Amino acid sequence: MITKRSELTKETDIKTNDEIFSSKADIGTKTVISNEKNGVHVDDLPETALVVVPPKPAETIERFVEQKPSFPGGEAELMKYLNSNLRYPVPALENEIEGRVVIEFVVSKTGEISHVKILQSLHPSCDKEAERLIKKMPKWIPGKQNGNPVNVYYTIPIRFKLEKSR
Repeated sequence: MITKRSELTKETDIKTNDEIFSSKADIGTKTVISNEKNGVHVDDLPETALVVVPPKPAETIERFVEQKPSFPGGEAELMKYLNSNLRYPVPALENEIEGRVVIEFVVSKTGEISHVKILQSLHPSCDKEAERLIKKMPKWIPGKQNGNPVNVYYTIPIRFKLEKSR
């Protein structure tokens, strides 16, 4: 018999491992698979039963879809957003670092941005700024497959270019 720790008292007959293994008591587990036709309700299980709930399958993220996700207002508005919100990092300015950061993210079926990841790094300060810029974006118009919104990976380069004074 298994007893909850909170129910143990000094008078409780606690057995040693040798006593347990030499007894005729069954020690083991029981697997209960529940579906609509059979199974056991959780309330009907003993207090000491271990209930394992399988995790929900992760939602898939598509790479190729019939209709790609889009920034509100289209490509021109995306470029406008990037140009007006990019803040050149001071360490990159001081070291005259130029180039691009390639960044990947997921546009969810609700248009939210998540799973932001740097694919091609330029400089830690530029990478951080590119990540900030992406995470700050407004909701997108989700991509679609078979007419239904789906989660889609999206990749864009973010360019860091210093303006030279003449």
